[in-house]
Amino acid sequence: MPEAALARALDDLPAGPGVYFFLDQAGRPLYVGRAASLRRRVRSYWGARADRWYIRRMLPRVARIETVAAASEHEAAFLERALIARDDPPCNRSAGTESVSAIRVTADPPALGAVHELTPGGGRLYGPYLGWERTHAAARALARAYPVHLCAPPESLATLQRDLARTRGVGPADRDRLLREAGSAIERRSFDPLVERLERERDDAAARERYELAAERQAEIEGLGWIAQPQRVAMLTPEGWRTDLASCPAFPARRRPRRES
Repeated sequence: MPEAALARALDDLPAGPGVYFFLDQAGRPLYVGRAASLRRRVRSYWGARADRWYIRRMLPRVARIETVAAASEHEAAFLERALIARDDPPCNRSAGTESVSAIRVTADPPALGAVHELTPGGGRLYGPYLGWERTHAAARALARAYPVHLCAPPESLATLQRDLARTRGVGPADRDRLLREAGSAIERRSFDPLVERLERERDDAAARERYELAAERQAEIEGLGWIAQPQRVAMLTPEGWRTDLASCPAFPARRRPRRES
């Protein structure tokens, strides 16, 4: 890529989240990546990351850079996953196989948790979300905040769960209220009060040198932040889930490239 054209391309990069394409002379994607900041990430290939051997091999083949803005880093992650599957860029070392998950809330039995199974199976599914660990951490925090699993009939609960239900002051009469509150928080992506509580618990645990608990609370904070991010390209369907790349109007059409030997 000529130096002047590269300088212009790097100057024109948007600052927000999205996906970026490194294209070869024929317009085929060599590499697709995602970024929370397209400007910072793409510029790093000609800066701090330029000494990595696989980047040194790729950069001379880059003839053009294109970007697609996304509503969030989460949306950019879904876009990257779908684009790698569609275009099979030869310089992508990862297959973009982060797992897709959801949060399932059920009334009978009362439960709230992260799931891999995204087909209808009772209750309400929220998502999809990309990345099991963050989804699981978010669901864990939500289950403590809205303990619907403790609202089953006492005789169906284990001894520890009965004790927890008694301590939390919840029972079968609270089930429908907690289901509504949990569903409303997830739908509205409204987690600020919960995040503030988790931050206090994290800081208190760290002050008492309970570092594993502090790390667990930090993971939950990050998980809630992840599932709160808007995304328009992945959706649940009766068969599971799908991505709709056409929902991004600026999406550049690409021919499927061939793997180079």
